[in-house]
Amino acid sequence: MLATRLGVALGLPMPQVEVIEVSEWLIEHTGELRIQLAGHSIPCRTGGHLGSLWLGCPGATVDYLPQELLGKVRNVADFARVLVLDKWTCNADGRLFTRRTPRSRRYDATFIDQGYCFNASEWTFPDYPLRGVYANNLSLDKMLCGSEINKL
Repeated sequence: MLATRLGVALGLPMPQVEVIEVSEWLIEHTGELRIQLAGHSIPCRTGGHLGSLWLGCPGATVDYLPQELLGKVRNVADFARVLVLDKWTCNADGRLFTRRTPRSRRYDATFIDQGYCFNASEWTFPDYPLRGVYANNLSLDKMLCGSEINKL
């Protein structure tokens, strides 16, 4: 929550997050609130949970963009901006969510899942150069070179 609020304050494209109350009734009636692990179904716990605003619409969102679609992202310079936040907060995993408006052929990147900031539950800051880097960093390097990267 802290990392997302920092990102929003810095003007990064991130959805607002809030603590939401998850009731026992909701867990009992929502199959997605059960974790399947080693043949067991474990219900989530009741109480306060972190929730973020859903920005997409069915069929128009992806959690990973293949290399050939990166050129269709409108806000590609935000990848570099969010990398700075990821390094500053030691985000131990990468994340991305993109959406396409129904009448557009281009994508908007929104950055979600800052749950592994501060090295997840470790609250340490190890120096791992590739932590938080987008999986297709060579493609991004070519796209950012000579584009909006100089405005950072």
